[in-house]
Parts: sequence; structure tokens; C-alpha cells
Amino acid sequence: MARCGIILVRQAGSAAGLLPAADALLAREPDCQLTVIAWPLAVPTCREVSEQLQRMTLHAVASEDQARALFDAALGRAEFVWTGTSAQAQDDAYFWRRARAHGVPCEGYLDQWVNLGLRFPGSSREDWPDALAVIDPHDAALAERIAPAGVHIRVSGSPALARIQRCVQALRADGVVADAQRIVFATEPQGDQLAYRQTNGFNDEDSFSLALALIRRWHRGATLVLRLHPRDSRERWLPLLPHDIPTRWDEDSRADCLAHAGRVMGMRSFFLLEALSAGVPVLSLQPQRRTACPLTDGRMTVLTDEAGYAG
Repeated sequence: MARCGIILVRQAGSAAGLLPAADALLAREPDCQLTVIAWPLAVPTCREVSEQLQRMTLHAVASEDQARALFDAALGRAEFVWTGTSAQAQDDAYFWRRARAHGVPCEGYLDQWVNLGLRFPGSSREDWPDALAVIDPHDAALAERIAPAGVHIRVSGSPALARIQRCVQALRADGVVADAQRIVFATEPQGDQLAYRQTNGFNDEDSFSLALALIRRWHRGATLVLRLHPRDSRERWLPLLPHDIPTRWDEDSRADCLAHAGRVMGMRSFFLLEALSAGVPVLSLQPQRRTACPLTDGRMTVLTDEAGYAG
């Protein structure tokens, strides 16, 4: 008998991580029936990254109540539940508790481990999934420090990174060549920039200022491409755009953007890790930083001031 599963994705990061995993599951189990419940920020990414979305039932939801009603209706025949791990951990916990009450295993995918400690603040065992999937042993060690007893930490790899690597390789095989004079800057979610700077010593607007300084000194003639986070807006950046550097907005897919990029800069975005996996030179700009970052540290070049860069 074909298995049935429910996948819940709140954010673009959850969709980027879980939909490729769903594709892989359908490749192994063609008859598997998958119900995908996606919040507005995740829907475009679901459509971008999944190669088999037509074989899933996608529900785009506009509210928590709508998501819960769809989930409860599908739970009776589900054999597993996959979710991301958004900052809205208490809302996510509703689905984990409901699944557990019905004897349905639930697994959360750690899509944003940069703020792992913020995902489950003060949460009891009941507020965690049965299992937490992480991409590597480095992240497993971080998760094990805060996970309650009984939560299984599983190293799953990253379907999102594997997919972007395959897509960029395919574009390169088709003749797409990276432009050394094309520099992509990846932004972060729009939020309280002052508070972020007070905690970390910098924010992505500070990172952007450092990027401009590097381009002016080391990459004259380059074009700057801004790739906005799904929870960011052009309006925030318009006053900061340089007059002396050609600038454009990125509207391509992740793979197209990376295949054409000569270099990617940013703060602590997951897009930097995607670029790294695709073989694109990456620079994480963290001026005057006060805090460590498990996404960037030990994985890529981290620059804290202009003096540390040599082109």
C-alpha cells in the first residue's frame, strides 16, 4: 500500500530543504502520496525548487487556522509528518503534538540553525518533534546541546544544497560561464537593524557598506547584483544604492544567479552556503562582529574589516 505523508513549510528555507527531499522520496516510492501545506513565503520556493510538485497536493494557506484544518483533515491517513523549524516554534509545536497524539512520527528539518537557540526557547519535550534532521555532524553537536532527552538528532545531509549543486552543474554543462565582474550581494530578512547591530556588532547594511568598499578598491568595473531575501524589500535598499557602481536587482532562480555569479557576498545568509556548494567564491562580511556563526565559521571566508581582503 502506498504511504501518505504531510509536509509543512512556513519559510523559503523550509521549502528549499524539504521539497527536494520530497522529490527524492517520490523517486524511491513513486506511489507515495504527499500533502504539502505551504505558507505564503514558502509557496514561490516550492514551485522553484521541486521537480515533481505536480505529483504532490500543494495547499497554499493564508492563515494558521486554515493550515490546522487541512492538517487535521489529512492526519488520519498520514504515516509521517515533515516540517521545517521556523522561528514560530510554538506554532510548529501544534502540528508536532497533534501528530504525536495520533501516533504519527514527526520530523523537523533544521532549516535555519544560525539561530538554533531561538527556535525552541524554553520548550518542553512536548514542544519538540520526535526527530530533528540536520545537515552535518557540526550542526548535530549544536542541536544535541539543547534538545530534550528523547529527541532523535539525525544527520540527513542537505537535499537543498545537493539540488542547487546539480542545477548549477547542468547550466555550466549547457555553456553558462560565470562572469568574474558580476558580484552578488545576498540580503537578510528585513527587521530591527539597530537591535541586530547591538547584539552582533553589525547588520547586513553594515555588511553592504563593506562590500561597496571592497568593490571600489578591488573590483572596479564590476556589476553589483542584489539578491533580496524573501522577507526583504527593495525600499530598504534604495537609499543605500551606490551611484558609482552599476547595480541591478536579481530576479533569476537560485541556480541561474549562481551560475552567472563571479563572487557572492553577504552576511550570514543560507544563500552563501548554497553558493559555496555550487563552487562559487563566497565572502561572508561581518564587520566588528561580536558573535560566532555556525553557518559561516569554519565553512567559508569570513571578513571583519577591509584590511583583511586582498581581492
